[in-house]
Amino acid sequence: MTELAGYFDELRTEIARVREVGYENTDIIAMSEEFFGICDDATRLAEDYSQEKATALNRLEGLVIINIVGLVTTFAVELARAVRTAALNRELQNKVYLDEATGLPNKNKCEEILGQGHPVSAEEPVALCVFDLNNLHTVNNRFGHEKGDEYIRAFAHQLGRVASETCFVGRDGGDEFIAVLWDADRAAVESCLTRICVNVNEYSEAHPDMPISYAVGYALSSDFDEPPTMRELFSRADKNMYIDKNRVKTAETAGPQREDR
Repeated sequence: MTELAGYFDELRTEIARVREVGYENTDIIAMSEEFFGICDDATRLAEDYSQEKATALNRLEGLVIINIVGLVTTFAVELARAVRTAALNRELQNKVYLDEATGLPNKNKCEEILGQGHPVSAEEPVALCVFDLNNLHTVNNRFGHEKGDEYIRAFAHQLGRVASETCFVGRDGGDEFIAVLWDADRAAVESCLTRICVNVNEYSEAHPDMPISYAVGYALSSDFDEPPTMRELFSRADKNMYIDKNRVKTAETAGPQREDR
């Protein structure tokens, strides 16, 4: 373009001479042809340059698109991996808190609830029930441990039927179970225990060869002078359970004696 501009200045000077002396006495024709030749070269070079830049731009656009696709793919892979990890974590957490023998939450989950160090809320009373199966040792000795496991599962199933968003039910180990009722008063607890009793009685009538016998005790946070911790609530419910257990044993012992008389 510099050469074209310089030659144009020379051509302009020659055009001025043509006006003065006529074109016959000048090199205007030859210079014009040379100038247009330079213009053609400049145009071709400009087109080549534009094509080169367009190709480079297309290549750059292609690289950008590839990078974007790569980023989207990486994000999708990481998202899928995160979702899978979350699912595996949930599955693992469920296994950590699941008692496989009964399908109820296990001792780990029970201990997590009972281990809460802060007192329960005075505005939202809590009731805790402790259950203990009777005669498991007798069932194991008489029918074998498989029947003993079946005995435990049968009670767990009847107990699990009352579980809800406001009623947690779990196996606290062996033949011991707990139920935690949130925002519950004495009437709500008695109603829940009645439902469990009905469920158990229906099962026992259908399985007279292995009827279920259990003891239960409960405690209400509203019965404490100060809001108790869950562990304190459990301790009182456990004591009440043993009172009931002794009552049941006394009744079962007195039954055969009455029949003998």
